Amino acid sequence: MTWVQRNVICKFTILINQKGFSLVELLAVVVILGIVMAISIPAVSRWISKGKQESDESQKKTLVMATQ
Repeated sequence: MTWVQRNVICKFTILINQKGFSLVELLAVVVILGIVMAISIPAVSRWISKGKQESDESQKKTLVMATQ
């Protein structure tokens, strides 16, 4: 068996034996998700409030037109 073949087999067995994620990897994902949420939640709430305001204005216009 050549050195290259042994190296490939060794790397393959290491990949097979690795299962799951380490604690550091999971913490990194949680931190990244927290940052994304901290950025996106205020933007989404602004969009929701803007949509509610536009809906209110549309309903006011409809009521004015209906009373005329």
